Amino acid sequence: PSLVGIRFRTDRRFCMESNYHGFAEGSGLLVDSDLGLVLTDRHSAPQSLGDIEVTLAGAATVDAEVVFVHPLHNLAVLRCDPVAYAALKKAKLPLKPARLATGRSASLQGGEGVHFVGYDNQGNTFSARVTVAAVYLPSGRDEFPLWDVPRFRERNLEVVVLADTPEEARGGVLCDSSGAVRALFASFDMQDANREES
Repeated sequence: PSLVGIRFRTDRRFCMESNYHGFAEGSGLLVDSDLGLVLTDRHSAPQSLGDIEVTLAGAATVDAEVVFVHPLHNLAVLRCDPVAYAALKKAKLPLKPARLATGRSASLQGGEGVHFVGYDNQGNTFSARVTVAAVYLPSGRDEFPLWDVPRFRERNLEVVVLADTPEEARGGVLCDSSGAVRALFASFDMQDANREES
């Protein structure tokens, strides 16, 4: 109940931090069930100028607004429309905040088995047991290439490589068997010499 779907749209004329199409879909985590706060990546919610919809518990969609975009990392925080969110809580929709792993148990190690829980390219929720192949800090310009125009570019990010990444995975989380979230399976916008990618 803490994994949410996110849809962002804006007019192409207003694409300042979003991809050039002005449209993105992704996933996020409900991190505060009292205030309706959702943690997501900057691909899913790249800027505040646009329309954002959050689908909660796979059952109800509400409008949201960007309240914070991290200036250095691929993170954004959304707030669900308070009136619509309160109505969903009153209707007893199962809205629970994500339980985040802390301390030593939060770090992933190569060879460790975890669960991927997320969305496929059709928006269906699924889970799969996966194995961590490696965890590393990227170095060099090739990992997150430069854009033609000045835009956000991730740096100093610990990357988790999975030995068996689920096909069609659009976004989600890596969690342990108790359900504690260990890592975000985030999306990134980047550009190579020929095209823009997500």
